[in-house]
Formats: sequence, structure tokens, C-alpha cells
Amino acid sequence: MRAWTAALTALLLVGAASPPAAQVLERPPRSTGGLFGGRRQADPNRTSQELMLSIDLLGGYDDNIALEGGVVGDPFAAPRSGYVGTASAALDYWRGRSSRSWSTGGRANVNNYSGHAALAGGDAQADLFLQLGRRASVGAAATAAYHPTFLVGAFGPLVDQVEGGVVPEAGGTDGVMWQRWLQTQASANVGMAWNSRHRSTLTHRFSRIRPVREGGGMFGLEGRYSEASLGHAWSVSRSNSLTVQYRYLDQETMHTLSGALPLVSHTLHGGLAITKRMSATRTIAIAFAGGATQIRTVTEFERRPYEFVSPSVQASLRVDLGRTWAVSADVHRDVTRLDGLAPQPFVSEVGALRAGGRLGSRLEMVLSGAFSRGLSRQNQFGSFESLIGAAQMRYPLASCCSLLAGYSYYRHLLRDVPVALSSFPTSYDRNAVRVGFTMAIPLYGSF
Repeated sequence: MRAWTAALTALLLVGAASPPAAQVLERPPRSTGGLFGGRRQADPNRTSQELMLSIDLLGGYDDNIALEGGVVGDPFAAPRSGYVGTASAALDYWRGRSSRSWSTGGRANVNNYSGHAALAGGDAQADLFLQLGRRASVGAAATAAYHPTFLVGAFGPLVDQVEGGVVPEAGGTDGVMWQRWLQTQASANVGMAWNSRHRSTLTHRFSRIRPVREGGGMFGLEGRYSEASLGHAWSVSRSNSLTVQYRYLDQETMHTLSGALPLVSHTLHGGLAITKRMSATRTIAIAFAGGATQIRTVTEFERRPYEFVSPSVQASLRVDLGRTWAVSADVHRDVTRLDGLAPQPFVSEVGALRAGGRLGSRLEMVLSGAFSRGLSRQNQFGSFESLIGAAQMRYPLASCCSLLAGYSYYRHLLRDVPVALSSFPTSYDRNAVRVGFTMAIPLYGSF
């Protein structure tokens, strides 16, 4: 009874502090076994289903609110701070068994900063997995998202390639300027286990991002990319495996003045993965891959073709320290573009670190952060840096409900980068605090 009284009190305080807005820093995945996710193994002989409703209500404070264009670019303007309310709701459905499954879901969120109109966003996704016999499998996924604020996209090489949650999720705390974006993506993959030691995977992904203009206001760069990769893994032993991967990327950015700017890249990687089990609760996993990327593109205005070759590196480390605590780190060196902001390619170095576990029997804590730095190869000028971090604590009040407190930090710095948005701030940082109430309610199915 005391737990429910505390939850109701916290909910009323959050609602009184400010209107609703963004989303929780870390949203727990479906049927997780442990803090870092990992879906529990489904019964191979029985089809099950789950329908889950998640609701987040948070209130907080930001020390640098930058939403309107035309004023945030003023280096002499004093930072504006204000109270923030956040509210989001998600509905997710999963049905299947270990050999085949499908899922769908969607989320809507409203961001309201003091003295500003409400900013609404959301996303929807669908996934399919099918096991074909004992060796082959196929999968497909589709997502669509509507962003009410501008997202720089400096962590492009890392977001889709590392463990979920390592890079803090984009939300109302790291968006800059009121700029609407529509992002869609579709992917498919085929896996083949030739025998107990050899497995190959073929993947294709198509994505598109475009600004939604209203009344001739601010605009950004429209972009699309198509990516195909072929990888093979050879399990040399129970704990060691060798990997090789080829990736082809065809990317195009539409600039208002210079038109379509193409970029084609070829990447070849070879690597080693080692997993060492120290005890029943402690495991170390290390993976490293190195190779090279060849880039072919054109200059922005002269349309002069040029190409270059850059070293490409991927490395990851994960340490399970106990039953709940774990630490993971990822480092990537790749070639990327700043989505919607600048058309030229950057040789970027991206790193991420995450640690989390339980303090006591109930309190959960997660710390995460990522750093990105890029250098333009076009005439050797232009660079950027970006830093994001988050800390979150969650205390369960019941099996469905928790109190949550979080802190997040965002920073970017652009040096001599010609951007599409004239009023975009070249230097920007923000601190944000959120406190509130989150709940996940099973509506139907077996959990």
C-alpha cells in the first residue's frame, strides 16, 4: 500500500511540474533475462503471444533549450533554460515460438518545453523471423519514425551495429531546433549454417530520411542509402571464431543548390572473436575486425569526382561481472555523413561505453556514453565532435511499475563545416534531468 501511495504522489508531482514530453532513457525490451536484455528462449513446441503497454510520465529541467531557428546561431545569446514535461506510450505485440515469430508495435511521445508549443513524435516497427529447416533462416524488419527536432546523426556507424542501449536513444534531450523529419527503413537477412562450424549471413537494408517542410521554413538535406553485406563466421573452437565481411553502400544526399551528391563505398573486414567463461556468472567476450573502406564521391559544387581509401576498424569488449552487473565497450572507425546537415563524407572515430547492474536487491543503475569525432576528406577541411551521456536509476514499486530518475548530456562542435541549415548552432551543449514514473502493463498473453 505504501508503494502505491508513493507512486501516486510522484505521478501527481510530475504532472503538476510541467506538461508531458519525450521518453524514458532506457526502455526495457520484451521478456528480458537480465539487465542487458537477451530475450528468453521461447518454447519450441508451443506458440505464445504477448501484448504489452508501456507508459512513461516524466518531468525535468534543461539548461539550454534551442528550438526556434534564427536565434540559436547567435554566439552572444545567453542560454535559455526551462522546465520540461515528458509523456510517451508504447504498444508492442509479439507472437511465435523459437523457430518462427513476428512482432509489431508503435510508440508516441509528446515533448513540451516551458514557453514553447508541444512537440509530438513517434515511431512504428514490424519484425519477422522464420527458421527454414535445421540450417537456414530468414528475417525482415521495417520501421518508420517521425522526429520533431533535428538529430545530428554523428553516431551513424555505431547505432545499428552494437548492443542495444550502448548509444543513448535519441529523444527530446538531444534534439536541436524545431525541425520535422520523417525516417523510414526496411531490411532483410538470410542466414545459412553450412555445418556446426561455418555460418554465412546475407543482409540488405534500405533507409531514407527527409525533412518535412511547412510554410517555406527551415529545411535540411534529404538522404537515402542502400546497404548490402555478406559475412561468414568460422567457429575454430567453442570459444574462438574467425569472421570475414564485405559491405557495399550506395548513398545519395539531395542538396537544394548542388543537387544529388552520390557516395559509393566498398568495405572488407576480417576479424577474431573470443569468448572466455571465467565462472558461472563471469564471462569476457572480445571481438576485433580490421580492414579498409574505399570511397567514391564528388565535390559539393564543382561536381568533381574523387576517391580515397581509409582504414576501417571495429572492436568490442563485454565483461559480465556477476549475475546483474556488466560492462561493455565498442570502438568503430568508419566513413559517415551527418544526416540531413552536411553532404561531405567524414572519416569518423566512434566509441561507446556502458555499465549497469543492481545496487542491492531492487535498485537498478545504468551508465552509458558515446563520443564521435570526424574529419572531412574533401580538400582536408571541416571536422566535428559530438558527445552524449546518460545515467539512470530505476526503483520498482511493483511488478509493473517503477520510479525513475535520469540525467543526460549532449554536446556537439562543428569546425568549418558548411551546413544546410544557416541558423544551426555550430557549438551546442545541454544538460537535462528527468524524474518520473514508468510502467509496463501486460495486457494479454503468457509472460
